Amino acid sequence: MLSEKEKKTLAGRQGALEGAFNGLDLFMDVGGASTLFKVGTHEWLVLKNAIGIRNRITHPSNSSDLNISNSDLLHLRSTEVVILELFASSLEGAGQALLRSASSIQEQQASNDKPNRVPGSN
Repeated sequence: MLSEKEKKTLAGRQGALEGAFNGLDLFMDVGGASTLFKVGTHEWLVLKNAIGIRNRITHPSNSSDLNISNSDLLHLRSTEVVILELFASSLEGAGQALLRSASSIQEQQASNDKPNRVPGSN
């Protein structure tokens, strides 16, 4: 079991849920797309509950915290689906943003490559 000092140290750290949110947010921002993972959404709550299960069995307060119920297992399986969907949607959104950026660059280069015409010349 954790001592009070260890609990205080852990409480001061960024939580796993916030870390996941910040990681996806940074990935999407770098790709030029909006974050799909929003605080308070269904996905946020699913991950929050899964992290709660993880924390309960990783840092038990008593022996019953180590029990993993069928409900816990079902929830963790649904969490897997949510995580995979978030990553797939994030990759798709970032990919689309990068394609838009590439298209814009190509259009800009094409307009720069047009020969300058002198007025009155043929």
